[in-house]
Amino acid sequence: MASKATMILQIGMKSSSRFPEKEFFRFRSFHLRAAFTMIELLLVVLILSVIAALAVPNFSHSYAKIQLRNNVYDIANLMRYAQSRSVIRNKTMRLQIDLTTKKYWIEEQVEDGFQSFSGQMGGKYSVISGASIEQEHDHILFYPDGRIEKVYITVCRQENCYTISTKEQRGFVHVLQGKM
Repeated sequence: MASKATMILQIGMKSSSRFPEKEFFRFRSFHLRAAFTMIELLLVVLILSVIAALAVPNFSHSYAKIQLRNNVYDIANLMRYAQSRSVIRNKTMRLQIDLTTKKYWIEEQVEDGFQSFSGQMGGKYSVISGASIEQEHDHILFYPDGRIEKVYITVCRQENCYTISTKEQRGFVHVLQGKM
């Protein structure tokens, strides 16, 4: 009678050999050789590296466009806030833009001119680095009856430009892609 180990090895194996232990070791060594070789793994890593290297410049360009778009929408939203505040407080408001420092802020009309105010939107904001800003005047007026001075503000970074316009429709701030 064969040992229990030999009988277990023979179950499920079609062995024509007299020595089932040799068949077991040959079967086991086949499973050890079924793994990936180092060259195959390195080839996969190399292919994935090339794909990643091609995708990174595209991602950074897209990220720069998103930053610019968000900055332009921040300016447009500040303009809409200035218009609403002007109507609610029944005072003329002004969006002041300093083209040298690339900063912008809202000022409220007082008896002797305009003055910055404190509060939620009363701070100074900056255009993102690397962007240029162009406009016809250094300020935009917002009147208590809801009117806005008609202007174009163009913000560009590299070849991407957005234009904020109040000329298209009375009392509205529009963001347009491209330069006007």
